[in-house]
Amino acid sequence: MNQHLNYLLALHYAPRVGSQTLLSLSSQFKNLEELFQASNSQLKFLKLEEETIAWIKNPNWSCIEKELEWLGEKNHHLVTFNDPNYPQFLKEISSPPFLFFASGNVDILNNPAIAVVGSRNPTSSGLELADYFAQELAAKDFAIISGMALGIDGAAHRGALKAKGKTVAVLGSGLKNIYPASHQKLFGSILENDGTVISEFPLDTPPLKQNFPMRNRVISGLSLGVLIIEASLKSGSLITAKYALNQNREVFAVPGSIRNPLSTGPHYLIQQGAKLVTCIEDILEEINPALLASSLPIKKIIPAKSEEKLDLDHRKLLNCIEYELTAIDQLIERSGLTAEKVTAILITLELEGYIQTAMNGYSRV
Repeated sequence: MNQHLNYLLALHYAPRVGSQTLLSLSSQFKNLEELFQASNSQLKFLKLEEETIAWIKNPNWSCIEKELEWLGEKNHHLVTFNDPNYPQFLKEISSPPFLFFASGNVDILNNPAIAVVGSRNPTSSGLELADYFAQELAAKDFAIISGMALGIDGAAHRGALKAKGKTVAVLGSGLKNIYPASHQKLFGSILENDGTVISEFPLDTPPLKQNFPMRNRVISGLSLGVLIIEASLKSGSLITAKYALNQNREVFAVPGSIRNPLSTGPHYLIQQGAKLVTCIEDILEEINPALLASSLPIKKIIPAKSEEKLDLDHRKLLNCIEYELTAIDQLIERSGLTAEKVTAILITLELEGYIQTAMNGYSRV
């Protein structure tokens, strides 16, 4: 049995351990068994949280056994940052996942790809557009990346499958906890058609709200560009667009009726410099083979606003966030706000450029 894998999975499962901590500890301990045999004082010297230390001293090995059993099944993979098949584009972002689980064909993760994202509650026109653009892009041999959510995401995956193309779903839950449950059939269709579904979270992780912004950075990180179809100004799709710009990816937006509230997100992005898209050629003229070998131009989108414009609760929570990572439960405790309120405010603060997210918390920009 691969002892290194056992300890790596145990560390990944530990509370308060995100990608940056995994990367740091894996660099310091080539043999992770030494970390798990370290004394409490040695672990405290590494500036690990008490919960993390408690887990390292007494891991729940039954959880790890279940993950090992899953990995033993056909077409189930664990891809780590140092693996040769780790997606090169994803490796280049500022906070790549140190590892992720994958079900399906991991080879396509290095294919030229376009992300297609948008509202969970789109209009029928929005669904048709997502299907159309995904089909056309897949027919041009681009993999279609999305989040397998209801609405635009699901339509994008299905459009790629109609064109007999490749598609990748990036989840905000674990791969043994498919969300939404109504997309179990879509999950199966993606795998049956040589696609893949990935997640950086432990296999049984529920779809927690704080997971989705982290998921979004992976969607954009795997892609040459991100296409937004129907989204409100508070949509997570705009967070994906912000990540795309920070990662030097292209951002595309499909305009819509000024009477449609779901046009406000794409129109805002277009006003800020995103490429207005009405046909497949608008994307193809920006995305070409040369982009695979060079950095994409940086465009300034979604500028940060003055803190004076924030309301009391937003400023209160922002003042609780440090330049070092701060966990969401610490923010709830410090602010005295409800978990639901904190989650909603965090999305707004990230969208407006005040904060950024990582695997195990938030930090000021």
